[in-house]
Amino acid sequence: REEQRGMIARFVFALDPSLLEKGLLSNRVIQRGMAWKAVRKIIDRLLTSLPSPDPDTRHRAVGKLQDMALLAVERGKENSTIQIIEYVSRLIKREQDPDVLYRAIVLTASLMEALLARGMMTIALQAGKILQNMEAMRFSRTELEAARKRSLAEAQRKMDTLNAAEALVRNILSDDEIVSREAANLALIIPPDNLVSQLVNIFHEDSRRLRSKAFRMLLKMGKKGLSTIHDRLTEIVTAFNSKVGG
Repeated sequence: REEQRGMIARFVFALDPSLLEKGLLSNRVIQRGMAWKAVRKIIDRLLTSLPSPDPDTRHRAVGKLQDMALLAVERGKENSTIQIIEYVSRLIKREQDPDVLYRAIVLTASLMEALLARGMMTIALQAGKILQNMEAMRFSRTELEAARKRSLAEAQRKMDTLNAAEALVRNILSDDEIVSREAANLALIIPPDNLVSQLVNIFHEDSRRLRSKAFRMLLKMGKKGLSTIHDRLTEIVTAFNSKVGG
């Protein structure tokens, strides 16, 4: 059945590529069944829409590009993924529409989470730097600044997944210092909750080297890491006291 859907997608694309962009691409099975050549053509079309003077066109293009970007990560298409990140980064730097800005930042966060979960740390760091820049940026226009703050809050929620944290901790603990350093830089960007939990779990390991690395990472995270540890300990103490009191 999956193969049949893939054949339908390729047939529809051959007749009219825009039909796929208008709705069929929301079906993940059809996405997976499409030949990469067809996907690549859709990506190219969407990328050319990003500089459009019409904000509605840019908004639609960014929305559809998110599905294509995640598909590129899923298929391991590093070049296409990097290209999408570069185009979206340029869009964010010049964007004056709050809705487009919001959607572009959330796309970047979703892409970063997918890259982290698949262990594609070098490209994830490129996406992470965009988010870091947005954290430091301030807009004079009230509506743009509000969109920046809302999108970054949503970005944090998107990135705070167990899959991303587990993959990141594996790389932090790597014997390869380049890999470990890259992962440590990423750890300073993503939300701390799941990451801190995974690092704390390492304290149960027999290896002193692993425990030491995990502890150094928590120290490097500074207040962000330590405050999360404090919150977790408070939860444990509260739960323990309620049981004792009950």
